Order: sequence, then structure tokens, then C-alpha cells
Amino acid sequence: MCLNLKTQFLSLSILVFISACTKTETPPVTAPKTNIENLAGSTTKVWGITELYINDTLFPLDNIQLQYTKTYKKDNSFEDSDGLKGTYTLSSDGKTLVETTTAGGTGVNTYTVNSLTANKLDVKLTSNGTSTLNNRFVYNAK
Repeated sequence: MCLNLKTQFLSLSILVFISACTKTETPPVTAPKTNIENLAGSTTKVWGITELYINDTLFPLDNIQLQYTKTYKKDNSFEDSDGLKGTYTLSSDGKTLVETTTAGGTGVNTYTVNSLTANKLDVKLTSNGTSTLNNRFVYNAK
């Protein structure tokens, strides 16, 4: 009986030791994309307009508007298919986007960011430097 108890104790000890030494693989944690990565990709991201609201009313887009694109670059520059170019800043919380146009025109546009993901950008133009506006633009990544 004593030998049987020793054998059981030894078997139990080995089982506990093996269990304690077994390494559980945890999958690597992928950091969520930052707001800048969502807006500009790793270097550049092109956005195509899909919806336009003026004073909260959806306006149908014509063929020219459907071809309109805006490109944001990781170096904080932007350009659009109308020939405007400039720089932008995106607040650290991702809720305010300010574009300063320096080529093709001049001006500062301030947007409230309603939504920003890797595939969708939804912004409301609240000021163009001289007027308070209520224009909302929805873009999809190209």
C-alpha cells in the first residue's frame, strides 16, 4: 500500500510539474490604427466622395462629383482632384480636421470628424475661415 501511494504521489507530482511548465501561446496583440493611419494610410490614402449633405439634406452627386477624390499623406499634406493642395492637422482625439490650402487657392477649412475608420471618412465642414457652414461629406477609401 505504501508503494502504491508513493507511485500515485510521484505520478501526480510529474503531472503537476508538466502542467506548470507547459507554455500557452497567446496571439500577438495588434495595436489599433491611429487616426492618422486611418486618414493617410502608411504613406498615402485616396478617398472618393460617396455622399454630400447641405444643411442636413442629402444631395445627389453628379458624375463629376462622383469622380472627385481627396488624397491625404502621412507627411500632413493633402491634395484633391480639383487641384487644391495644402497641409492638414488632425487633432489627437481625431475629432477636428483643419486643412490649409496653399496651392490652387488659399483658405482654411475646419471640419468636425463624425467618423474615421480605415475605410470611411465622414466629416462636417463647419468653417471656411469666413463663414459658418453645415456641409457634410462622406468618403470611402479607394
